[in-house]
Amino acid sequence: MRKRGFEAGLVQDEVSTSVSFTAFMTAVTVFFVGLLLTNFPSYSPSVKFPILFLIISTFGFLYSTLIFANTSGNIARLNAKNVHRQLLLADAISEYLGVYLLIFSIPLVINVITTDLFLRISTLVVSLGGLIIYH
Repeated sequence: MRKRGFEAGLVQDEVSTSVSFTAFMTAVTVFFVGLLLTNFPSYSPSVKFPILFLIISTFGFLYSTLIFANTSGNIARLNAKNVHRQLLLADAISEYLGVYLLIFSIPLVINVITTDLFLRISTLVVSLGGLIIYH
């Protein structure tokens, strides 16, 4: 029995893709956090902020992955109302806590890693320019 306007197969594909993406991004942010934590024994504010952004980003991706994964149960039960609510919630968490903070942390990490002014400014311009174009 299929509910009108709810294509379980298409939604399951979307959920599967979202789980894969957010799980991969969780691994990426954990890698960067580990890299920064092991390479900088003392944490000045210039290191603390990128690490904090990356940690928040990690949790944003992690929690959105969990919500996407839990959505598959509602798809199996053809519970369209909960599926769409969970997809919106997971997308918002992934976007605002995961993607945005990752984008903001990249120029901060480059700032910590290198003293080259060209790379610092270029990374900031590309990061913020890409975010503006994305929106």
